[in-house]
Amino acid sequence: MCAEGSYRSTEGAASAADCFYRALETATGSSTTGTGSTCTPVATTHAEPDQDSSNSDLTGAGATIVGIYHNLGHIQYRAGRFGDALAAYTEILRMLPYDFSLDAAAAHNCIGVLHFHMAKPDTDAALAHYSRSLDIRR
Repeated sequence: MCAEGSYRSTEGAASAADCFYRALETATGSSTTGTGSTCTPVATTHAEPDQDSSNSDLTGAGATIVGIYHNLGHIQYRAGRFGDALAAYTEILRMLPYDFSLDAAAAHNCIGVLHFHMAKPDTDAALAHYSRSLDIRR
């Protein structure tokens, strides 16, 4: 099981990211770009899809996958790997069939934070993503 808070050091971040890549492999049944961690595989639970939902890809395992990508982005951000974090958050937006969900708002907010904290901050891009996040949440 992956230890909460183990991402606070560079070595811990790599280990935590590997655990989340393993969880992603388990949830999707496919290989990812993880480094083949020795962390214990995590158990996954899948919620039953909502029968009235037009968004069946994001119920059950899909919701888990969005959460895993969000956690990967956070770990990569904390480790200073902004490009990898941006890729994880962008993948969330790519997965979502529409841009008006709380998951999309959270991803836009995180992308804004990344643009603001990069070595050469892109405040225009950060503001655009913050604004998009606020628009979705309203």
